[in-house]
Amino acid sequence: MTGAFLNDIVTIAGPALAALGGAASGIRFVQEGERAIRLRFERAVKKGGSYVVVSPGFRWMIPGVHKLERTHIRQRTLELAKQTIILKDRTVFEVGAVLVCSVKDTPDDLYKALFESDNLNRALKNIGATVVRNVVRELESDAMYGEDTGGIGEKLVASISDRAAELGVQVHSFELTQCDPADGTTQLLQTKAMVAFKLGALTDAAETMGVTVQEMPKGLAAVLLGSSLVASASVEDD
Repeated sequence: MTGAFLNDIVTIAGPALAALGGAASGIRFVQEGERAIRLRFERAVKKGGSYVVVSPGFRWMIPGVHKLERTHIRQRTLELAKQTIILKDRTVFEVGAVLVCSVKDTPDDLYKALFESDNLNRALKNIGATVVRNVVRELESDAMYGEDTGGIGEKLVASISDRAAELGVQVHSFELTQCDPADGTTQLLQTKAMVAFKLGALTDAAETMGVTVQEMPKGLAAVLLGSSLVASASVEDD
C-alpha cells in the first residue's frame, strides 16, 4: 500500500516538479557592476526604440528563446605592450602605456561595447597602440622627459576618445608608463646634453668678458667646448 501511495505522489507531483525545474533553468543573474542586453533568438531586444538593458539581480528568461549578453561598466585598466618608436628627431624610444576607461551606461553604448567588436579589451589595446605610435613619433626626445609628459597624456586622450566612443567606451586617462631611450639613443642624448652644457658655459664666459661668442679667443673656446667643436665652428666660419 505504501508503494502504491508513493507511486501516486510521483505521478501527480512529477509534472509539477519538472515544470519547476524547467522554470529554474531560465533564471539568470547579473552581478553588481554589470549590465546586460536581452536577446531574443540571438537578436537584441528593443522596447520603445531602445535596447532592453538588464540591471543587476535575478531575471527569468524563457529557455531557448531569451539570453543575456553581459559587460561590466567598472573602470578597466589596460596595459599596452611596449613598442619601439622613432621620434621626429630620429631618436629611438621604447614606449609603454596604460589606458584607463569604462563602458558608458547607456543602452546604445552597452550595445556597441558588446557587439561592435569580437573582444572589447583587445580592440581597445590595438587602437591604443596605434594612437601611441602616431602621437609619439611626432615628438622630439626633449618632450619625453620632465613636466612635458603630462601634455603627452592629454594628446593621447584627445586622439583616442572618438575611436573609443565608437565602441561605447569613455576614456578616463591614457598615460605613458615607460619612455626609455634605446641603446644607441642613450649615447646620442648624453652627447647632446654635454654639447648643450658646454655651449652654455661658453655663452656665460662671453657675457662675463663683455664680448660675443665669435670674439672669444679660440684657445679659451677650445678649453670650454673641446677642440673638435671649435675646429668644426672654424670651418663653418670660413
